[in-house]
Amino acid sequence: MGDRGRYAADCLATRTMRILSRTLETDLSDDELILFDVMFDGGTTFCLLRREGFEQQWNRRSHNLTDNELLKSLNKLVNLGYLRAEVERDREYFELTPIGGCIWERERVPAWDRYATDRYSQTKSGRPIVKIVSTTRQSRDDFWQIGRDVGFFAYSNGRTREAVISNHMLIPWKTFGSMYVWIAVLDGWHSLTDWVAFETQRTWWRSPKENEKFRIDTT
Repeated sequence: MGDRGRYAADCLATRTMRILSRTLETDLSDDELILFDVMFDGGTTFCLLRREGFEQQWNRRSHNLTDNELLKSLNKLVNLGYLRAEVERDREYFELTPIGGCIWERERVPAWDRYATDRYSQTKSGRPIVKIVSTTRQSRDDFWQIGRDVGFFAYSNGRTREAVISNHMLIPWKTFGSMYVWIAVLDGWHSLTDWVAFETQRTWWRSPKENEKFRIDTT
């Protein structure tokens, strides 16, 4: 998921654990759909899906499955073809298949034309680097400009670069066309974010929780 530094702590402190809306068009249980939510953009392990510590790990409401029930649910979803199980470095990872992804899309109705990701690394001198990747140029530019304006990105005059790329695996089970990238060297990991302005002006989403804003706007 990338290194989010202080941004992860700020996001955790400002978001509530609310129940997300669903269409009820599939036979997934609420608990199974919660598992899909945290796997929509990549795989994870059984340990990170356990109820104990789930909210702290994923910053969202936990499912209600015991360890035994969770294991049975994962195996069932693999047998249905909704999940794929792979072993890497002696660890078993679960991730959505294209079929499972379509099931998730039917329930959460993601606004893919607004989807964006932000990943973080750092320079040799320790300055943070943000890499924004979005499905549209508009969402990418909005994320960067609004993020600067409301203090989400601590930026004054660092190096920046933009690009358009193709054949980029943004999500393992879904194919997109061109992807729009913005890379910038930030001033530091810490800044004062106006979270009210951030949420009011936000035109993109990175998680199922953030996607809720656009489900409400379009229903």
